[in-house]
Amino acid sequence: MLLPIADKLEDILETKAIWLPDTLFSGVRSVICGTAAGNRSAETTNYYAGQGNQFSAVLYEIGITTYKLEPSKFRSLNEFGLGWTDLAKTSAGTDIQIDCGAFNVLKFISDMN
Repeated sequence: MLLPIADKLEDILETKAIWLPDTLFSGVRSVICGTAAGNRSAETTNYYAGQGNQFSAVLYEIGITTYKLEPSKFRSLNEFGLGWTDLAKTSAGTDIQIDCGAFNVLKFISDMN
């Protein structure tokens, strides 16, 4: 059961689309791998877009980035040698809402090779 964020989200969820694009590239130094897009991230197609999410602030505070990234600027992490991906590309919601069958570990392993 998904949280009722917006009618638009329900339409998005029915498409079974890939919510968030991978930003993996040759020479990536580290990969940030999430489980699946949260509801707000799926709706906006931006990583860590939920209200109050502090992920970008933490990356800045611990020195991984030199500035705080807005969720819509997630592709900028490539400047720092970082890539993004998720294990479940066709599901969205909180971790407890994602069906175990949605996790594509084989794709992740392939992407890392």
